[in-house]
Amino acid sequence: MAKTSGQDLYYVLSTPNQFDVMSLVSKELSGPGIPQPLLWTYAYTRERQALWGGGQPTPYPCQSCPTTKANTVNQPDGSRIVYDYGFLYAWNDGQLMGSTTYDPAGNILTSTRSELMSDAQLATQPFYPNYGLRVGGDDIGTLKVRPMVSTSVTQQGATYSSTTNSFDAYARPTSVTRGAAVSTVMARLRKRDVGEGARPLFRHAL
Repeated sequence: MAKTSGQDLYYVLSTPNQFDVMSLVSKELSGPGIPQPLLWTYAYTRERQALWGGGQPTPYPCQSCPTTKANTVNQPDGSRIVYDYGFLYAWNDGQLMGSTTYDPAGNILTSTRSELMSDAQLATQPFYPNYGLRVGGDDIGTLKVRPMVSTSVTQQGATYSSTTNSFDAYARPTSVTRGAAVSTVMARLRKRDVGEGARPLFRHAL
């Protein structure tokens, strides 16, 4: 946003590019029955991202920016879990996009990855794309209805995947394909709404 002061022209960010948060750095558990205190420590990605767009109005979200940042939890037994959280404005900020678990020797035990529905996929969906109206706040991504469309888990050399094929008018999955190297299962789901009755109904097809 351009402003003037006398003869000087300067620019003010209409959307903040950073904000302060309070973060946990350690947690200790001690007491009866615990021979020695258990300590967890936390580490965070702290790189400041450069401004982008070249000074011209640019559509969000940024197509050339990093989409996730790593938060690490070091556990009392020497193992650690690295969580990948989305932090892309107007897209996935605050969403857990994956995690990797390491043993004390640094070997990967389990790795998970998730994918959000894209704007292109959204255009063909039966549900409304936004949660009402934004009143206050800066991130337009908080309004978006963006369900997870796929998740994969890799453990001990095997990868297990789950892909949602379709959604209903409330953005709930109606068809899910789950698979691994040995088999694939497709599940069609029908959920009863509050006025219809009790439990969800499930139907599986190989």
